[in-house]
Parts: sequence; C-alpha cells; structure tokens
Amino acid sequence: MKFILRFSLLLLLFFSFLNADTVSLKTMKKEKLVFFVIWNSEYDEFPVETATRDADIMKTFLEEHDFEAIYAEDASKRAIIKGIRAFNSSMQENGIALLYFTGHTIQVKGKNYLIPVEASIENDYHVLYEAIELDAIIKKMKKNGNRLNIVIINAANQNAYAEKFRVKKKGLARVKTSGNMDLIFSTAPNKALKDYPF
Repeated sequence: MKFILRFSLLLLLFFSFLNADTVSLKTMKKEKLVFFVIWNSEYDEFPVETATRDADIMKTFLEEHDFEAIYAEDASKRAIIKGIRAFNSSMQENGIALLYFTGHTIQVKGKNYLIPVEASIENDYHVLYEAIELDAIIKKMKKNGNRLNIVIINAANQNAYAEKFRVKKKGLARVKTSGNMDLIFSTAPNKALKDYPF
C-alpha cells in the first residue's frame, strides 16, 4: 500500500507539471508546492481506523521530499479553518497547491462537506453548521492563481450519519473542474465503498 501511494503521488506530481502550457525545467524548480494534509480518525461516533496510517504515509512522503506542508490531525472545525487560512496564505501565483483529506465526508443538497472530529450531526441540516464545505475550499484555491490545484479525498464516502438524514445520498456530489484543477476521489460521484481505498 505504501509503495502504491508513493508511486501514485510521484506520477501525479509528474503529470501535474505537464498540465499547462510548456514549462521549462528551470521554471519547475522555482514553482512553490504547498500541501494541506487533514486526517481525522478519532470521531466520537464513528472512528476511522485507517486514517492515521494513511496520513502518516503521506506525511512521510512530503517530509522526505522537502515539500512545504500544513498538517491538521483529528481536527476540529476551528482547526481546519485555521489550516485553510495558512494554506491560502502560503500559496504563490503559478505554484501548485494540494489538499489531502482522509476522514468522513457527506453530500447534502449537491454540496460536499468534510466532517470535523467533534461534529454533532443529528440531521442533514446540522451539516451546514458543523462541517466544512469542500466546494468553498476548491473555489478559493482556484482564485489564488495557482498553475495547478490538486484535491485528494481518501474516504469510503459512505454517509456514516445516513440513518439520521431525510435524504440518503451515497458518496460525494460531482464537482465541476477547470483546466487547472485535478480531483482525485475514492469513488465516482454518488458511489460509496465499504473501506478506505488508499
């Protein structure tokens, strides 16, 4: 699993350099790469046993390659927002920004949300106040002038809170992308898996 993840990341970064007009090697070396890694495992109701393991692999990979990274472990909503602010501040025009999240996700009314560990969700309406809207993060990344934005969501995308919801949607909603945005989700839109895949 570790080899597959590292190999996939190397391929992803390689192809990211090609995902634009011709870029010289000299320019590549000057580009700033900023990563925001969030791993949420210790949920009160529905712990995610694999989240820490997967994020540790990601963290090791980033540190071995001297990438600038911001980390949020078992993060509250406040901690995620603080990390997002630092993430946005670290971006430079024409650089590369990557968001990696492992933990619970939810789709509500066509919008996707990242769930903080302390979230208290009794129905789909509570998600609007307790969770972080993924689409809002993506929009901000697009506005920052990065040459490439990458979003990786490592989640089974099953709604752990589905029994409490009126509308039971599986997986994440489809996200519209632009030429400089690469999305890597665990499943196709509106699909779910039993386990976290990578």
